[in-house]
Amino acid sequence: MHGEWQELRKAWGIAFTGHSFDEKGNPYLDEQGGVILPCPAQYNRGLTSVNGWHGNRAFTPEVKEIMDRELDQLNERFPDVD
Repeated sequence: MHGEWQELRKAWGIAFTGHSFDEKGNPYLDEQGGVILPCPAQYNRGLTSVNGWHGNRAFTPEVKEIMDRELDQLNERFPDVD
C-alpha cells in the first residue's frame, strides 16, 4: 500500500520482515558489503511472533486454508455470535 515507505526502508538499509538474517543467523549484507539493519519487528519480537499475526502473512492459498479452519473452529465454539 505504501510503496514510498518501502523505498525509504531500502534507502535506509532496513531489511524487510523475514529477510534480516541468513540461515546461520548472520545479518544480510547489501551490495556494497555493509550490514543491512534487521527488520525492527523481527529483531524485537522474533519471526515466530511476527508471523503469529495474520496481517503479516502473505495471503497464499495455504494461509487462506488455515484462516478458514480457524474461523470454523471459532464459529463452532461461539455459534451465536455474528
